[in-house]
Amino acid sequence: MSTEVEDAIVRFISQNRNKKISIIWFGGEPLLNVNTIKNITDRLNKEQINYSSSMITNGSLLTKHAVDILKTVSIEFIQISMDGTKAVHDIRRHFRSGKGSFDAIIEGINRILSETSIPITIQVAIDKTNYREYEKLVSYFNNNFSSHVDEKRIQLNFNVVKDRTNFDIQGTCMSHQDYFHYLNRLNKLDLKNKMGLFLPKMSQPCMYHTVGAYAITPDGEIYKCIEHVGNPQKSVGNILKENMSLSKLSMCMFENNCLENTDCINCPVLPICGGGCPLDRAVDNGKNNIACSFYKKYIDKILSCVKL
Repeated sequence: MSTEVEDAIVRFISQNRNKKISIIWFGGEPLLNVNTIKNITDRLNKEQINYSSSMITNGSLLTKHAVDILKTVSIEFIQISMDGTKAVHDIRRHFRSGKGSFDAIIEGINRILSETSIPITIQVAIDKTNYREYEKLVSYFNNNFSSHVDEKRIQLNFNVVKDRTNFDIQGTCMSHQDYFHYLNRLNKLDLKNKMGLFLPKMSQPCMYHTVGAYAITPDGEIYKCIEHVGNPQKSVGNILKENMSLSKLSMCMFENNCLENTDCINCPVLPICGGGCPLDRAVDNGKNNIACSFYKKYIDKILSCVKL
């Protein structure tokens, strides 16, 4: 990110300083350019702008230099992506040399815990081939970071890999049925600090449907969804040119509205799913059958399993 883009971001935030401001340092990998994070943070602090910030990282670059900077940039929590315990994680997430990243991540986690007060969320992506890795990773952290996990300084969550764009050539993505069976399996396990069956909350709008939520790229392009980043046709503006397309912003807010769909309006789980991902609805001409809510079929089964 150039100095010009940094300056433009600070100006943009400063112009909106009376609003609630939240920054998520994301990527790519944000720690590849930790100095930009410090530059922008220092400028915001100099301008006395109130804001909160968090970070989503693969955790492999939590070096002493990076952590020293994180101490000074008001990070409220860090999410670290992992794919399992060392054997599996290192196959899936390795450096260019082929060396696995698991040990580097654990070293970085220890550094964060000992040198800062920043909470950590471990987010495990699971599919049909590594679903037990979440359980193994929970056990690993229970054994090696017991006090931090018990105190919720470290939390372990997971998300399932779904086939939303017909890329699943190997058939490893989880279907709704696979997802429910896995939740039910976790619910029966005697495993401390696990994530298990839970009652869903009311849906909140994603950034695509949220006024004032933007993804800003290193070259200054502005997007309304991180899945659009890198596709110039989906850009809604440019931070350097200080312009945004009102017509594109309007389309993001109102196109493929679930309230214009009879099936959605009559669906009992609409308050939970909120109509699903608007990008999926666009692919499916507003119907969203390709990603209709997991809860539509399984909410009754979850209710029968959850202890109220």
